[in-house]
Amino acid sequence: MTVYLCVDDDMGVAFNGRRQSRDSAVISKIWEMAEGRVTCSAYSARLFEKYGDVDTEADLEKPAADAHWFSELDGLEGRENEIDKLVIFRWNRKYPHDVTLGLSLKKLKLTDTFEFRGTSHDNITCEVWTR
Repeated sequence: MTVYLCVDDDMGVAFNGRRQSRDSAVISKIWEMAEGRVTCSAYSARLFEKYGDVDTEADLEKPAADAHWFSELDGLEGRENEIDKLVIFRWNRKYPHDVTLGLSLKKLKLTDTFEFRGTSHDNITCEVWTR
């Protein structure tokens, strides 16, 4: 399974039940990298409306091995063994947060890093981690 997520400098992902931020350039990049096969919660689906349909019916407790899962508020803690590729978009700043990534990167290897300009952030770093 490939997982896409966004974090701040402290690995925060959400505050008060909401995503910290959203950026249309990140959503476009996820759609491109997932080749239009995005699985996500109903909460996240509206971010992809302009690109096409996303799979919100998938069981996020047991996603398919070939799933491209965009995770915001979904629980990833303890699921390291299910992840073949982890794509982290870093906002490169600190936000208030009460939910953190909750994943260990110890079993993964950083295989690619690139930066791009977002629509809400001047500099977003993308890290690709693989098993």
